[in-house]
Amino acid sequence: MPSVGDIVLGLFLAVIGTQLIVTVILSVHWPIRHDAALIAYMGMLVERFHWVPYRDFFDVNLPATHLLFAGIERLFGVSDTAFRVVDLLVLLMIMAPMGIALRTFGLRSALTAPLVYGLAYMALAQFHALQRESFMLVSVAAILAILSPRARLPGARKAVISGALLGAAACIKPAILVDALPIGAFLGMPADREGGTGPVRRVAPFLLGLAIGPVTTFAYLGATHAWGPFVDIARHYWPLFARLGGLHQTVPDQDRLAYLCSGLWALGGHRIWLVPAAAGAVIALQRWPVATANGRFALLLLGLLLTHTVYPAASGQFYPYHWFPLVFSLSCVSSLCAAGAEPGARGRLATVGFLGFVTVMVWHLQSPGPLRGFLAGAPLYDPDGERVAELTAYLGEHLHEGDTVQPLDWTGGSADAMLRCKARLATPFACDFHFYHHISSPYIQALRLRFIDALRHAEPTYVIRIFSRKPWVQGVDTTQEFAELDAFLAGHYAVAMSGDGYQVLSWVR
Repeated sequence: MPSVGDIVLGLFLAVIGTQLIVTVILSVHWPIRHDAALIAYMGMLVERFHWVPYRDFFDVNLPATHLLFAGIERLFGVSDTAFRVVDLLVLLMIMAPMGIALRTFGLRSALTAPLVYGLAYMALAQFHALQRESFMLVSVAAILAILSPRARLPGARKAVISGALLGAAACIKPAILVDALPIGAFLGMPADREGGTGPVRRVAPFLLGLAIGPVTTFAYLGATHAWGPFVDIARHYWPLFARLGGLHQTVPDQDRLAYLCSGLWALGGHRIWLVPAAAGAVIALQRWPVATANGRFALLLLGLLLTHTVYPAASGQFYPYHWFPLVFSLSCVSSLCAAGAEPGARGRLATVGFLGFVTVMVWHLQSPGPLRGFLAGAPLYDPDGERVAELTAYLGEHLHEGDTVQPLDWTGGSADAMLRCKARLATPFACDFHFYHHISSPYIQALRLRFIDALRHAEPTYVIRIFSRKPWVQGVDTTQEFAELDAFLAGHYAVAMSGDGYQVLSWVR
C-alpha cells in the first residue's frame, strides 16, 4: 500500500510534470531575443561569411561560443522554431544526466531533480533561452552522471572525461572552472576499490582532461591569426567590461565589494530554496555516511552548490541566467529530501524535510509566468517583436547582393532582424555599447576612432539606429554622445524608414 510520502510526492511530481510539458509545448513559438540573438548573429558571421572572432569582429565571448552557434545554424538553420528546438534539446541533455546521477539516491530523487530544474528553467526561458550557462550545464550534468556511484567507468577514465567536459564548459565561460575544486576533491577521495592509489595520481588525469579545451582554443586562435586581437581584447577591454554592473552601470572600484556582496546575498531570488537544500543534505548524509560512496557523492553535490553560489560574482552582473548553475545544484541537493520517502527511510527529520521540500517548491516555483499568461489567454509578451518584424521586412525587401548593414544597438532588436535576413555586417562591431562606458580610457577612445575609420572605409548601405528600449550604460565615466558618429551619419545618410524607437538610415550616393 502506498505511503503518505509516496502519495504526496506522486501528486507533486504529477503537477509539476504536467506544468513542464504544457509549458514546453506552448514555448515552441517563443522568439529568440536579447543577447542570445546577438550571439547567434555572430555565429552566423562565422558560419555563412567565414569570419573569425577577434580578427574580423569585436566581442567579449570566447570563440567556443561563436563556433557553437555557427554549428547550430549549420545543423538547424535560422528560425525561432529551430532555436526553440535546440534550447529544448539542451534542457533535455541537462535533465537526463541529472536523473541518471541522482538514481543512486533512489528513484524518487532521480525523478524530482530534473522536473524541478526543468520547471524552474522554463519560467525564465522566454527571455533567457540559449544562454551560455545552459550549454555549460550540459557538461556539468554529464560529469555528475559519470561520477555517480552507479557508474562503472574505471577511475582514470572517468577522471579524464570529467576534466575534458569541464574544460569544454570553461571554453564558453572560464568562471565555471570553480567547479574544478569540488570535482577534484571528490576524485582525490579514494573509492572503496582504489584505496591504494594516491590522491595525486587520482586527480592528475582530471587535470590532463581539463587542459584539452583551453589548449584547443589557443590552437584555434593561433591557426586563424586571431591570437593577437584576442590578447588585446582580453588585456584591455575585459577589465573594463568586468567593472559593469547588472543594471548596465559602471561600478566604482571602492563600491565593488559591497556590490558583489549585495548581489550574492540576493541569490537571484532563490534564498528560500536553501531551506530544503539544507534539509536534503542532512537527510542524505544521515542515511549515507561520508565513508560510503553515496555519502561522498552527496558531498560533491554540496561542493557544487557552494561553487555555483559564488559563480555569478565572477561576472559581477547577476543576470537571471547567471543563476542557472545555482538552480541546477539547488534542484539536485533539495531533491535529496525525496529520499525521506524512500523505503527504509525513518525518522522525524526525513518526514519533516520531505514535506517541507514539497511546500517550499510549490510556493517558490508555482506556475511559470508564461504558462499562467497563456492559460489566461494573454498574448505573448514580446516588446521588441513588432520592431524586429518591421526591420526584418524592410531588410528582406531592400537588401541586395553586396549590401552591408551597421547596427547602432546592443539588444534592441537589430541583431534579430539582421540574423533573419542574413545581413552582412559592415564593420567589426555588431553592437555599440563598447563606445559609451569608461570613455576616459585610452582604449575606449581608440576603439571609437577605429569604429569611425571602419565606417568611412565600409560605407554601410544601411545603418539601423535604435533609440528606445536600448540598454544604455549608466554611471560615472559614461555618455550617450558620439559627436564624430553623428557628424558622419549627418553627412552621408538619409532616413529611409522610421518606427517605434528606431530609424533605418540609407547611404546617400
